[in-house]
Amino acid sequence: GMENVHNKTDLLDRDRTTRAIEIALYMQSPEAEQKVKEQSRNIIPFVMGTTLNREMLHRNIKIRLDERVKEGLIEEVEGLHAQGWSWQRLEKLGLEYRFVSEYLEEKFSSKEEMVEKLYHAICQFAKRQETWFRGMEKKGVPIHWLPLDVDKEVRYKAAVDLIEKNVLVKR
Repeated sequence: GMENVHNKTDLLDRDRTTRAIEIALYMQSPEAEQKVKEQSRNIIPFVMGTTLNREMLHRNIKIRLDERVKEGLIEEVEGLHAQGWSWQRLEKLGLEYRFVSEYLEEKFSSKEEMVEKLYHAICQFAKRQETWFRGMEKKGVPIHWLPLDVDKEVRYKAAVDLIEKNVLVKR
């Protein structure tokens, strides 16, 4: 495809290759590091968070996981492995792929055991995400929390309203 042409022509063009190396080396220098720090100080993050009570969150995780399995998650991972993706590569793609890969490698006694352990791992991950948000708040980053509403439309509208009030510049 065309995306590969650019990279090959750069490597064939001595001047472009030399410039690419110069830029890469500069980006590792203390001077470049300092510039990046200075520029990032001017960035004011706008962070929105959404959460549900723990019971509702766990129920939604279970529903979503069951749907993913029903819709062919295991077959998807089998297909990728059949196309030449190594188990190690698949395991790096996230919790679902890791657990399904391990299941297909017969590291679980049953599909049910794999799904149950994956469910618990996703719940733990969600808890770590909440902790991460609280840590941001403690560091002074304001979090704009969306309403604890089951209805996605209500939360979507709240998110759009927040963006319009805080981010978008009216002309």
